Amino acid sequence: MTEKATRFLFIDDDDLVISALRRALRREPFEVFYTSDPESAFRMIKEENIDVVVSDHSMPSMTGVEFFAILRRLHEGVRRVMMTGQSDREITMGAINSGRVERFIEKPWTNQDLCRILRELDAEVRAARRKASLPATQQSAHTSIVRDATGAVVLPIGLTE
Repeated sequence: MTEKATRFLFIDDDDLVISALRRALRREPFEVFYTSDPESAFRMIKEENIDVVVSDHSMPSMTGVEFFAILRRLHEGVRRVMMTGQSDREITMGAINSGRVERFIEKPWTNQDLCRILRELDAEVRAARRKASLPATQQSAHTSIVRDATGAVVLPIGLTE
């Protein structure tokens, strides 16, 4: 069974930014969606089962902070990344506190840094999926150490990877 590709959604009202992202990510192994409208983004997140949203901060209809605050209430499990050219402490704090943004990508970005960040998120999403697919008894990060009669540690099947 092949693992489902991580689905990223980029939101930016600048067509040049969307074009640059398309070029930068065309060879990456994830599924990537793009929109310029935060309202259509909410529909896409639900319909396309998006794993990670990367949103610009400065948009005409709402800020990235406002978008992520709503996203957090509607789709708590979706990972959130802010992309901005503004290094404003107030924006950063608002994004973290209101929208629970976990990463920032600065504009202008380098394609190398962008792809590295997205690959890290891809690995985290895949790991979370694998963990969620385990039986509840194996999902805990902390397991009791079990020893056999000789004192050797016994590893439960499925936790040896």
